[in-house]
Amino acid sequence: MTSLTELESSEFEGLAESLTELSITSSDFFTTDVDKSGVLHLTIVKEGQKVEETVFSVLKKNILYTFNTKEDSVKGLEPIDSLNIDGCKGKDGSQPNLVELEEVPGLSLNLNVSNRVSSFTSKKWVFRAENEAEAKEWVAALNKYLGVTSTLTFTPEQLQAIEALRSKLNLNVDIEDKPDSKGLLRLLNARRWDVAAAADLYAETITWRKQFGVDSISSDSIKHVLKAGMFQIPPGMVDKKGRPALILRVGSFDPATMRLLDVIRTYIYMLEGALAARPPGTEQVVTVMDFSGLSRSKFEPRLSRYVINYIQNYYTGLIGSVMIVNQPLFFRVAWNVVSQWIEPDLRRVICVVGDAKKNLRSYFDPDNCTVEYGGVVEYNHDSWVDQHLTASANMGTSLINANVQLAFSDVPASEVKNSTKTGFLTKQGGIIKNWKKRYCVLVEKVLFYYAGKTSDKPQGFVDLTKSSVDPKGSASKKHSFTVNTTTRVWIFVAESENDKKAWIDALNEAINKA
Repeated sequence: MTSLTELESSEFEGLAESLTELSITSSDFFTTDVDKSGVLHLTIVKEGQKVEETVFSVLKKNILYTFNTKEDSVKGLEPIDSLNIDGCKGKDGSQPNLVELEEVPGLSLNLNVSNRVSSFTSKKWVFRAENEAEAKEWVAALNKYLGVTSTLTFTPEQLQAIEALRSKLNLNVDIEDKPDSKGLLRLLNARRWDVAAAADLYAETITWRKQFGVDSISSDSIKHVLKAGMFQIPPGMVDKKGRPALILRVGSFDPATMRLLDVIRTYIYMLEGALAARPPGTEQVVTVMDFSGLSRSKFEPRLSRYVINYIQNYYTGLIGSVMIVNQPLFFRVAWNVVSQWIEPDLRRVICVVGDAKKNLRSYFDPDNCTVEYGGVVEYNHDSWVDQHLTASANMGTSLINANVQLAFSDVPASEVKNSTKTGFLTKQGGIIKNWKKRYCVLVEKVLFYYAGKTSDKPQGFVDLTKSSVDPKGSASKKHSFTVNTTTRVWIFVAESENDKKAWIDALNEAINKA
């Protein structure tokens, strides 16, 4: 498992300065990380007549973008359409150069798009490739990310894994709440049918929920973030598969007035609320990430890290789609950095939609979408917040672990109090395996690391709950040791053997402290 607390804000150094200087024409968003691109022909209904349209198509993960020309894609112009093919299957058509794209029942989004109507059903699209060889390549590319989530029948080995996981969790006396059959499938799918890894994931999820007090967060304790409208669950806003929508207004984050921990707890509270609002038979929710109003001063990379971490580790399989709308010019560059943190299962459900009012109609019927996003549903956020504040007036504050509160405290390195050990350590990055010197501060069961001794905010932290220290470290690094947590193995290098021993003693004392 990849824990995103390992990712360093320093990876963004130099990025923010360049963002404001970028133009759309310099973007390579539709020319890099592409699974397949080329000319496709499709029959559409235009003004009541069937006509063949030629488009330049770009397939990136689970999204098929179409443009008038190849030059339009290179320039980064708005696509004609962005077609979410999550859960769809590509196959050979009735003629050698035809490609069919068909929904797997109950798994994919409706294939209708906003401004064109297929001459076939809304459950199937038929494209004509340039030749038979191209058609074969398109079919293979379209099915590249189909994945185990689209498996309609299970092999004997998979059925055996399901029962093995059920038995393993039943034998764990520390786990009171057992997942249902769908929950078992989500866990196994997230860990590629590794029973032990799936069991560990569920145990870690239970621990995380207790640490964050997930089940006892009250709206009153996070009311200032709720009132800001950063998160919304408009009643009646559901996508074409009936999944409730959680809106995340990234540009509404104000680091001057909002604590990062409060924002993260509000996100958890609202995600839990969206899941509670699912109609019978609906397992997932969708997220609309609205980047309207995002400025350089409001850009907080740690917020993205933690939200992504929680989605893909603790709500695995429950997010059916993430629709990115109204993205600024610099999004395409930032995405190249952010995408490094995202595991394949989550990446498959991310859709870059663009203009929300124009393009969200591909995913929401007007009757089930708010006026702001091109529908007819009226939504008053202030009224919604007032109702929830009234309902939770007597709930009190949520029970959140003291270490969690401490870990999200943005205290300058020079002002940290009650530390038991401070000093410089060199640490290895989690995804980018480089080595960087960091000023480390140990407080209670949290090890903060800063870019330097005078930094205003920590770049990350290590939660030492249920962790252990291994003095062996890395064979290639002198004076190194590892800290093994429930989510990651951290490698640190001390400045000397005596310094290494002092750090190990301090860490063990913190870990063993009641």
